[in-house]
Amino acid sequence: MQEEYLGIERERFSDRMAFQIDISEGARQALVPSLILQPLIENAIKHGVGATIGKVEIALRARKQGSRIQITVENDMPIAGDNPKPAGMGIGLRNVADRLRARFQDDGRFTSGPY
Repeated sequence: MQEEYLGIERERFSDRMAFQIDISEGARQALVPSLILQPLIENAIKHGVGATIGKVEIALRARKQGSRIQITVENDMPIAGDNPKPAGMGIGLRNVADRLRARFQDDGRFTSGPY
């Protein structure tokens, strides 16, 4: 589903956005909460491609690690000065964190921010 969404956004931002999807075979079979990745990819585009002039790459990666799955969504936009957190950022990320906590309690982890 995310590949289709990224395809639509690639048409919209064709000159400014590239994307990479790297999902291991074991991770492709993993079940994740419905639409949990959508706000993460939307944020990567909005706060990456939408906030910069140059080209930005969006990456979606997933790896199985034992009985767990690690999913990473990132953009490669440059970090801006003293305040890398754009105004309005946080609600979508908080919703994802809350959904994961409700579903997995302390058996899951969600992190975000510049790396």
